Amino acid sequence: MNLLANLSQGVLGYGITTLPTESMLDWLGEVIRWLIEGVGVIGVGIIIFTLILKTIVLPLDIYSRIKSKKQALVMEKMRPQMEKLQKQYANEKQLYQQKVLELQKKSGYSMFGACVPMIVSLIIFIIVFQAFSAYSQYATVESYNDMVRSYNSVVERYELTEENSEGFLQKVYYSEDGSWKVYSGEEAPAEGAAYDYKVDFSAFAKAYNKQNNLALTEEGVYSALVKQYSEETGTVIAQGAENSSDASTREAVRMTLVSYVIDGYAAQKVADDYISKQQSGEGSGFLWVKNIWYPDSVLSREVPDFSTFRQAASRLNIDAGYEESYNKVTADLVQQKEQYNGYFILIILSIGVMLLQQFIAMRSNKATNELSSVDGSAQRTTKMMMIMMPIIYGLFAFMYSSAFSIYMITNTIYSIITTLIINKAMNVWFSRREERTEHDRMAKRGK
Repeated sequence: MNLLANLSQGVLGYGITTLPTESMLDWLGEVIRWLIEGVGVIGVGIIIFTLILKTIVLPLDIYSRIKSKKQALVMEKMRPQMEKLQKQYANEKQLYQQKVLELQKKSGYSMFGACVPMIVSLIIFIIVFQAFSAYSQYATVESYNDMVRSYNSVVERYELTEENSEGFLQKVYYSEDGSWKVYSGEEAPAEGAAYDYKVDFSAFAKAYNKQNNLALTEEGVYSALVKQYSEETGTVIAQGAENSSDASTREAVRMTLVSYVIDGYAAQKVADDYISKQQSGEGSGFLWVKNIWYPDSVLSREVPDFSTFRQAASRLNIDAGYEESYNKVTADLVQQKEQYNGYFILIILSIGVMLLQQFIAMRSNKATNELSSVDGSAQRTTKMMMIMMPIIYGLFAFMYSSAFSIYMITNTIYSIITTLIINKAMNVWFSRREERTEHDRMAKRGK
């Protein structure tokens, strides 16, 4: 390992490069991020964001549901005539449809007015879904980047500076003349110059002894690390490499050993910070779900393997070569890599609330479903949708993140509540209107 070993990774030597997230969100994604993260608890933020969105489109929903309810009541009034047509044209579907259209036109029945706002709401849903999906991937990557920043903070802690005289990493930069020079106030590096660290092994030995409560000599620290490194990595450092006449060989061995130790310190720092955030509620956990950016499933893990993480952040197209860095950062999160992320609860809830919504919709449009086709095919289609939609929702909840499941469940519950309220209000309103109409009719007869 030499000073140029990790040049391709961006942050050199001991650091790990964070993944770029600047271009992942458009303006709508930034609004979603601001709303959700501003709450503090991600799960609660998603619920509040969903409620705000549903409230914004509520006028469209109300208009659509009122129109649908009106048409359902008109259809109910036409029931005797529709049933008569069904019997009369039982074997002539096309003629039945023609007669039905004539009757609907005469009675003032039209579903077109209810469909327009539904289409507008659907378009809004699709646009927001895409932005929310982008935010979900952004948050997945940023959650990992937080780990990387914890990891890199260990490297910065050991940098030798005027303020930190106990540091053992001397920062150097790659100059224009092709050589490595020490960072100093006398000669500033060019903007964007590559940098790395040289090892002051004597200072490192002191820090290592202090960290581990030991009193080894510099040579003792070196020998202990060679043995530990060889046993744990299965890589044997050539005998006598430390005493080689080649200064670059000695430097490479020392950097390898120091990097090995820092990786351990840094991985522990990542684990400590991650667990602290989870326990304080600032992390990605919510209720029983350990990591809200992955599915609520025993098949998912709180901290996934690299391939799962890479798939969850597919918008970035992360290079497969980044796996080594990912594994270094998450090395001490062993328990979290084995911990179930959830227990299918959100998936079951998604199926349940959608089944309830479909049932309410079927009851609300009973007359339409029974009478819009002569052979009952419309009613069979509705029953099929009542089965298929919950299954589709369940698949979405299984495939996408728990955050998306929370969004879907909140969205559906809001729709169910508003539907029940609107239907109840419409029933009362139409009932009173019928009473007034009947009263006026009786009054006219009395005259």
